Amino acid sequence: MKGDTGDMRGILAAGAAVALVLTAGFILCPLTSAPGTFTDLDGSPAYIDHDWSDDGVQGIFYMTGDVLCHQECDRCPQLNGNQMPVCHRDLGIILGMGLGLLLCIPLWNGLGDRRTPFIAIALGCVTVVQWMFNSPSGDDGTLRFVTGLVSGIGAGLFMGWMLKRNVVNDG
Repeated sequence: MKGDTGDMRGILAAGAAVALVLTAGFILCPLTSAPGTFTDLDGSPAYIDHDWSDDGVQGIFYMTGDVLCHQECDRCPQLNGNQMPVCHRDLGIILGMGLGLLLCIPLWNGLGDRRTPFIAIALGCVTVVQWMFNSPSGDDGTLRFVTGLVSGIGAGLFMGWMLKRNVVNDG
């Protein structure tokens, strides 16, 4: 993909905007729905477990969460008496990805550095390490959110690095 720096920064900004709009929607949907509208949403990732056709705009965000997340009740934040469309970790990952992509915009000139993918992968491994050493006494939603946030930033940096490398190799 050939393009100038402005084009590539626009792609990064567009990706960040998608992630941040999803994050905002995941937070606002339960807040703007009547209490008790969205509860007991346990399901399977990568599969639509529920019929969202009668839920309007909220249904779009809940269906997206249905595809992206397991939606286990005990791992999803509750807002306004409603379960959020995604769990703590997935909320952190999506928000972090948006922040990571935004971070790539001012760092664009240095993204081609060979250290960038290693830093991004190390950040991404934070969630894996937390997952491996998860406490048998129960989950900590805050810890899951923070580790997801760090890993999401790593994913955003890695995407920015791949975009930069593609431009360098094609340009």
